Amino acid sequence: MSKFLVALLGIGLAAGAALAQGPALTDKKAVERVVSGTLECRTLEGAKPCGSDTWTLSVQTDGTRMLRAFTQQPDRGMQISIVLRVAADFRPLEGFTQTYSEGKFLGTGFFAVNGNVLTASVKTPERQSIETIDVPQNFSLLMHPVSADGWHYGYYDMAKGGVQESTRCVVGGARESVRCAMTKTPLEFVANERITVPAGTFETRHFKFGPNTEVWLAGPDNVMIQHEYRSFGTRYQLTELKGKIAP
Repeated sequence: MSKFLVALLGIGLAAGAALAQGPALTDKKAVERVVSGTLECRTLEGAKPCGSDTWTLSVQTDGTRMLRAFTQQPDRGMQISIVLRVAADFRPLEGFTQTYSEGKFLGTGFFAVNGNVLTASVKTPERQSIETIDVPQNFSLLMHPVSADGWHYGYYDMAKGGVQESTRCVVGGARESVRCAMTKTPLEFVANERITVPAGTFETRHFKFGPNTEVWLAGPDNVMIQHEYRSFGTRYQLTELKGKIAP
């Protein structure tokens, strides 16, 4: 082999090694904070186990938030996986959901918001479709894991107080199992309350969510500490927390 080919081979190997290593790491921090936890469900009567919701929340340095959650409801045979990303003001940016019921696949949905248009891509066992939905400036995605329900209150004006109307796109509320439908629900602040759950004692904001649901949220990320849904007779409480909730 000629010296030229040997040199060329050496250069190529060095370049390949450099590419394999990827770009040099920088000291720029992408994630501001990460916290994770588990919400356990018990019935309001008899305190019987009724499911769980495990979640991880990450907050980027640009203020956007991402929640990854997995909910199991054995009594209803439901398994729901989601990823939801919102802007600093809690307005949805993207969402992914996948649902199983009694071991059967119900559907997968991907939701992307651009301006005042939400594009929903839905796949069920029967069909696959893409459609657009007009959305207002202030709205939220209801994707069913209770760990994500705190983000419906991102637009609530604490200075104004009282009953305030919220607009939600409820996943599973339309024709396909994972397509969303726009609904309106009143929100109401009740009080600042210090409550104790299995994971510890927290300073919370207590809200009513329509006539049958009450929630207790903590910190600027609206972390769910307790959730009561009287229509189903359930109470979710935070039983495990890894990391610290931002003050």
